[in-house]
Amino acid sequence: MSLASLTLQHYLTFNGGCWQQMRGTTMGSNFAVVYACLCLCFVENMQEHRIELRFFKRYIDDALGLWHGHKKDLLHFLDSYASGMKEHIKITSCVSKIDVVFLDPHIFKDVDFDTSHKLSTSCHQKELNRYQYIPFDSGHPKHQKEAFIIGELRRYILRESTVAGFKKIRLLLFQQLRARGYPTKFLRHCFGKVKYTMRSSFLTKKGVKDKNNPLVLKTYYSQYTQKLGLGKCLDHLHKELQKHNELRHLPRPMVCWKNRRNLRSYLVRTKLKEAFPPLDKTHL
Repeated sequence: MSLASLTLQHYLTFNGGCWQQMRGTTMGSNFAVVYACLCLCFVENMQEHRIELRFFKRYIDDALGLWHGHKKDLLHFLDSYASGMKEHIKITSCVSKIDVVFLDPHIFKDVDFDTSHKLSTSCHQKELNRYQYIPFDSGHPKHQKEAFIIGELRRYILRESTVAGFKKIRLLLFQQLRARGYPTKFLRHCFGKVKYTMRSSFLTKKGVKDKNNPLVLKTYYSQYTQKLGLGKCLDHLHKELQKHNELRHLPRPMVCWKNRRNLRSYLVRTKLKEAFPPLDKTHL
């Protein structure tokens, strides 16, 4: 709780001034996601259990649910859900009997729903999306460009429940990449590595090794931090944690050292004009 309070009351710099976040979390803080999940989980635990809510899943602050009952009861449930929030937190909802968008999947009833009783999905793309992919003439390695294209195609396969839908959105991706300067030969090479027949293997859950993620303390390496003996401090902390039954599953913390920025990191950057003043030609 003390660490959470310290994070929520953190200071930030903006436009040459120092500011304190008075409400909510500091912008850019990694703790913001955890804090949002904790707040919504608290509100959900306070809600009355409703048998009409047959399905409910939430990803951070976006939720999807299936309601089997009257619409007025659903609206009353949503009002009670929103009433558990503070005044500055607004809950928006979309109720539909036909389709709904949850994150990037578009879930809808197709024409055969009355007989098949199965929902169909497609990949939702926002109207404001300008598809500013990495230009082909950028300095990124070729394998990185190939990797993100294959990743996009795999995402489309997972979202599109029909072959026709996948072919349509794949064609759009091809045209968008061509507009960003990607050669046709390179795109055909990338697109040939992903087939819609792979969808069943993509949908199958792969086995996950049963191991805990390590606890890592990331800090800068210097002659001063080296003398602190952080490794011994973490070992002592781990021994104290082992005394509590609820915390014995935590792995031993480790130290991850990182170097500070050197001259090379300042020279190799995209905006050199901001880092250095223009050269005077009379001195050349």
